[in-house]
Amino acid sequence: MKKATTYLLSALVALALASPAHSVSRSTSVTLFANYNVAATSYTYGFFRGPDNANADPLGEGVKSPLKAKTTSGAQVTIEAFTALSAPFAPLVAGDLLIFPNAPTVVNAGPSGVNVQGKTRRQERVIVTATDDNNSDVNAAIDLSQDSTGYNFYWKKFVTGVETTDGWFDVASFAGVEFHIVVTTLAADSIDYSIECRHTQANSAPAQVFVGSIASDTLGSNSDTLYLGIPFDQCRVGLKVTGDTGDQAVWVEVTGEKFNDR
Repeated sequence: MKKATTYLLSALVALALASPAHSVSRSTSVTLFANYNVAATSYTYGFFRGPDNANADPLGEGVKSPLKAKTTSGAQVTIEAFTALSAPFAPLVAGDLLIFPNAPTVVNAGPSGVNVQGKTRRQERVIVTATDDNNSDVNAAIDLSQDSTGYNFYWKKFVTGVETTDGWFDVASFAGVEFHIVVTTLAADSIDYSIECRHTQANSAPAQVFVGSIASDTLGSNSDTLYLGIPFDQCRVGLKVTGDTGDQAVWVEVTGEKFNDR
């Protein structure tokens, strides 16, 4: 009996050593709210969507424009059509997101200004003023003048709502999701947030998995990072303001994790 037990234990140890460990990869951070002026005193749920339907996957790439953009000289807040009168910004309005995958390399400090991620070419800008189909002013300067052939970009439309059906995005394919909430301008007592998740089968009620508030826009105390190991199919992020006396600027990013062998 002792000999058989020894063989069994040896076999189990060998199996454990032979079994590959799960490795995890992280997706590119995806923006749900960018430079957002929170004004509502009850939760508003939102994200940037790509294709033109109400609840398209906000974790996707967005819509690739067939046209290109530029800045006239160096870093500018005004982005122009690369080809005159080609109307690359025709589908877009203030609040929508532009994504430039091959902008000149910069050090990306992220919305918090302190979470330096190293050098990157991918840059995002929010449209502040949609001047016309060929010109848009964005929230921060960007240099799109170095490549003489212009710059490709993707775009996403910003949508918000307060209903029980608003703001949901799929997370079922992830092993975990990290939410990063940053306040860069605060003219209120606090920005409050609620992260809710749900299963999609019938009669499944949403669960509020995180709730909190940020009462400062000073670096070091102006952000919360929240990690969820996913037992859910969908999540959404809601924001509201307490004691509003002016403009706010809030950023929310989501990063997903996947097992590489699944």
